[in-house]
Amino acid sequence: MVTLKTFLFYREREGVSKGSRNDYDRTLKQGPKEGFRASDDFGFEAQSLKKAAHHILLFGCEEPGSDEETWDCGEMNTDGKGQSTPCAGWPRILYAWAMNAPPLDLPKDVGFEIGGATRIRHLVLQIHYASVTPFEDGSTDNSGLTLKVTDAPQRYKAGTYFMGADGKIPAKSKVHLETACSYDEEPRLFPFAFRVHAHSLGEVISGYRIQEGEEWTEIGKQDPQLPQMFYPIEEKGLVIQAGDVLAARCTMNNYKDKTVMIGPTMSDEMCNFYMMYFTDSPHLPENDICFNGAGFKWKDYFENIPDKEASELPAKQEETDEKPTEMKMDSMEKDES
Repeated sequence: MVTLKTFLFYREREGVSKGSRNDYDRTLKQGPKEGFRASDDFGFEAQSLKKAAHHILLFGCEEPGSDEETWDCGEMNTDGKGQSTPCAGWPRILYAWAMNAPPLDLPKDVGFEIGGATRIRHLVLQIHYASVTPFEDGSTDNSGLTLKVTDAPQRYKAGTYFMGADGKIPAKSKVHLETACSYDEEPRLFPFAFRVHAHSLGEVISGYRIQEGEEWTEIGKQDPQLPQMFYPIEEKGLVIQAGDVLAARCTMNNYKDKTVMIGPTMSDEMCNFYMMYFTDSPHLPENDICFNGAGFKWKDYFENIPDKEASELPAKQEETDEKPTEMKMDSMEKDES
């Protein structure tokens, strides 16, 4: 018999500054002392309304970035004056949510491993509040994540690989922000879901595997104005292995009269692509973050760039007011070659 345990990151949000329209907050919880793994019943479910929390990130840390229960933390893994990073040192992104995305269930036999002998001793939740207007009447916020975990061993370890790009979008212009990194580690990665994230200027975000500097295989692409959920990867049997390159592009359309920079606030922009994967290796890759600065361009490094395909969607998809249905990933059968 397997006993499912639920960790509910859920608390009354107090002390939100009325003067700040964008607020990053981290809620800290101690990880389990014994090892837990995710089962096919394992998943992530956010508790938030889009008008309050714009997006939520869950980090696995050896040590948290602060001893406080909550702290100001800037954006992603950066810090600044009066701020601390989510993790002190090594961070691992486990999950990301935005735009009223539905719950996510993992495939059978796939799970994120936390606690025990792993490097994940703490779970740290980052919440980016789009606006503090809902709290101005004294209301509190219950934004958070519900996690179900089990102590039953799972066949494959899961992870999330993050790609992001820095840069600026000049006024009244359409530009591409791009990033790419060589994957040089031993574990083979089998991607099964992807997620994109931008603010109001993002039109299309796409991710690719590149082999030999010229052979491009799409991991996924999506309109970031739709619910920012993890979508299933259509390319079955896709494998990332040492020597491959992982790349992402954000097509941004700035209709405003001023230049917009990549940054942490709602008046800034973001260019993020998340790839959720499993591996048959006993350990995950040491590095699962790829970020390039302003000025990085695919054309300076690669050939046969799928320029049109990377920047356009097959057909315009309509966003509805209804909450999308719960996402359940199919059972994954990896290529044994």
